[in-house]
Amino acid sequence: MLIRDTARRLARHAWVERRLFEIVGGWAADTTDGDAARVLGPVSHHHAWRASLLEEQVPLLHDLAPSQLEAPAPLVAFLDAVAAPTEVLERLVGLVRVVVPDLVAGYEEDLEATSPVADAPVIRALRLVLADEQEDWRAALVLLRSHLRTEGDLVRAAAHQSALERLLLAVED
Repeated sequence: MLIRDTARRLARHAWVERRLFEIVGGWAADTTDGDAARVLGPVSHHHAWRASLLEEQVPLLHDLAPSQLEAPAPLVAFLDAVAAPTEVLERLVGLVRVVVPDLVAGYEEDLEATSPVADAPVIRALRLVLADEQEDWRAALVLLRSHLRTEGDLVRAAAHQSALERLLLAVED
């Protein structure tokens, strides 16, 4: 991966993790579901840690305008839609079935594109982030499964997942 591409990808990942810290932290603070609060609180803080770790790896390039490192509008709109639901089920569906699988896939793609010689610090950071993300994903998945109790829950979950995935299609790489 070229250094400009590395900068863009890492800045984007860091922005997403920072935004998820805000979103998931807000959910943890306003839920009356004790199990959700116990899972989402730590997950939120882990998103902040991952954002910091990724931000430290973004190369400083003088020929790359700061605007080239900003999140594209479709990504902002997508995460705004992820943040919008007020029900725990829809929140978890967005996180567990759409956002985190996309993040994990992106981190894995980035790892595949790195060079052990040129990108050793980036590789280490991505491996740490990926392992931490997967651990949180498993905890949130267990929580989601506990909220899927009826056929109506399954229908709501599928509809919300589909709506978010349509928005995700518009997000540029």
